[in-house]
Amino acid sequence: MTLITVKIAAKQLGISTKRVSKLCNEGTIKAERAGARVYIIDPDSLAEYKQSESRKHTPHTFSPGRPPKKSKR
Repeated sequence: MTLITVKIAAKQLGISTKRVSKLCNEGTIKAERAGARVYIIDPDSLAEYKQSESRKHTPHTFSPGRPPKKSKR
């Protein structure tokens, strides 16, 4: 298995390295510490995170609901 650095993950996700490190620290992205401030990221975990984020930004179909009430004039 090829492991991914924070810098590469940040480029793939289009976010900062600080944000990737925070996601690793929170456990949102599975990673192992390779030093005091260094993470090695599991590619499967990164793919899962990408998938979950893409679902959040997928446009939803519009449901118009009830038409507006007519004004009393």
